[in-house]
Amino acid sequence: MFHLKSWRLLRDESHRATAFLISWVAVIFIFFSISQSKLPGYFLPAIFPLSVLTAGIWREFEGTGQERPRWLRAGFMTLAGLGVIIAAAPQIFRLQAVEVAATEKIAPGVLTLVKASMFYSGLVLVALGVIGRNLGGRWAGRKLGLAALVLLAVTVPLLLLRWRTTMSAYANASSSRRLAQAIQRSPESSLPVYGFYCFRTSLPFYLRRPVCLVTTDASELTSNYVSTNLARLRREAQLAAGEAGGEGALTMVTDFRALVLGGTRPRLVMVRNRDAVKLSQTVPEMEPLWNDWEFSVWKVPPANTRRPGNK
Repeated sequence: MFHLKSWRLLRDESHRATAFLISWVAVIFIFFSISQSKLPGYFLPAIFPLSVLTAGIWREFEGTGQERPRWLRAGFMTLAGLGVIIAAAPQIFRLQAVEVAATEKIAPGVLTLVKASMFYSGLVLVALGVIGRNLGGRWAGRKLGLAALVLLAVTVPLLLLRWRTTMSAYANASSSRRLAQAIQRSPESSLPVYGFYCFRTSLPFYLRRPVCLVTTDASELTSNYVSTNLARLRREAQLAAGEAGGEGALTMVTDFRALVLGGTRPRLVMVRNRDAVKLSQTVPEMEPLWNDWEFSVWKVPPANTRRPGNK
């Protein structure tokens, strides 16, 4: 098997299989690191070659009879150091800039759970690193491998149990289900729903009907195709809506204001809380319906039905 100090051995004919496996992992890691789109599942094809390489390292270790492999002890020390960093990471949220940036991405209640889970996970990793390093200095061969397997089998369930509540809370806060339920329970549930410079992908699914987008360039959909072909898609959406007696799925801000000023029925508008002022400058009147840490929904009545005394 190959070592860092003897990487030139990979050029030999006898190490071609090892070189292939390392190249396999490297290509996947580098390609998806450069890509702007990153999901955990993208790394799954690299798990197989990493498993084969790891098995080869353990096989060589048993064959040489080495009692205290430095790479294994160094790995446990690195794991303990990583645990210290993770356990101390919640302290960085004391910085105002970090706290503000975090609350824009994570609900406040969920952020509290994340901090606690990070601290707990750090302690678990520190304990795993310390115990593993001590065992690496005492045991060798199959006994050490079995001990490492037992430690891993105990640690993973502990971390999963700790993060279960946190991830569940994060999923609920990120999902559009609560927003859709709030709209469906309201007396205005039958009104058309618009996203004002924002679009939540799962909202149409939970509402079981389309959600219109008020935009200037359709960048809220995170689709280069839609942004590039916005004019054509907007015309097609308006044509299809006209034939069906509805409203277009893509609406420019100026067109939306015209719909409100000249329409005869109210509309529900979803907006990020930071853009609520911008919405108030676009429509003549708005009434609060639902509010969350990041989004809010407002009822926008048509201009010709405003109450007396409202401007």
